[in-house]
Amino acid sequence: RHVKDSEYPPLDDYDGLIITGSPSSAYDPDEWISRLSDLILDAVDRKLPTLGVCFGHQLIAQALGGKVEPNKKGWEIGDPEVKLTPEGREDPLFEGIPDSFRAIQSHKDIVTEMPAGSRLLASNDLCPIQAFGLGDYLRAVQFHPEMDPKHLNYILAPRRDLILKNSGIDIVSILPKVCSTPDSRRIFRNFEQHFVK
Repeated sequence: RHVKDSEYPPLDDYDGLIITGSPSSAYDPDEWISRLSDLILDAVDRKLPTLGVCFGHQLIAQALGGKVEPNKKGWEIGDPEVKLTPEGREDPLFEGIPDSFRAIQSHKDIVTEMPAGSRLLASNDLCPIQAFGLGDYLRAVQFHPEMDPKHLNYILAPRRDLILKNSGIDIVSILPKVCSTPDSRRIFRNFEQHFVK
């Protein structure tokens, strides 16, 4: 479903919820973002298995009392290294994934404060909260496990001028160097196997 145009269905018939990326910011004052935040709260009340990706990661954090802000260190674009924390190494979301792995990224906002009770699962220098978990049902990752270099190029190429103007980053010099990230792509399989009952 396209979240901007849809009424959200009741969650009764769903086994899990995945909230993915968006060019919007979690703190934008749009009505659809407010409605999606309410859906997240409903999912948490039900302890419905929920996975947030990029914007989804940020909106989940914000909806649950965390904080999202523009990254003072700038945009993170490409396939930087992400490192698991000790808790991340033990978390089933990262089963079969090395302690340090590359992951496709494209974001200017970051979670600067996790929701109360959350556990930090992954980090890197540019984005200290790359992944967090809450309970045994909710996980959120800043990176894009669903993307490969071709998808990243498809999404970013039309925004080249905007990104250059806002960040000083010329994606033309970055995109050809982005590699496939098979380790991070295991996230969805692990979420389905270990969280969705």
